[in-house]
Amino acid sequence: MRRLNGELLRAALKARGWKNEDLVSELKAKRYHVGGVHIVQKWLKGKNQPSAERIELIEATIGFVICDKLKPRRQLGKPAPTEQVVFA
Repeated sequence: MRRLNGELLRAALKARGWKNEDLVSELKAKRYHVGGVHIVQKWLKGKNQPSAERIELIEATIGFVICDKLKPRRQLGKPAPTEQVVFA
């Protein structure tokens, strides 16, 4: 499962020699939309879970793979493929 938190991102940035502000300014330079930059800033503080697309964008921006697996999102009202539903 690819559950990420701000701590993982901060560790990846540190491994690349970047600071939090470097990532934010790089995203702004790439003209990434303002709402997305705001969410990344919140993620750096550990306040939310980003989407898979946003994670991939950040990985492409810093040139560093943060995590290697994605867990697909469950659709509401449907059991996950690994769950077994037993009707008694």
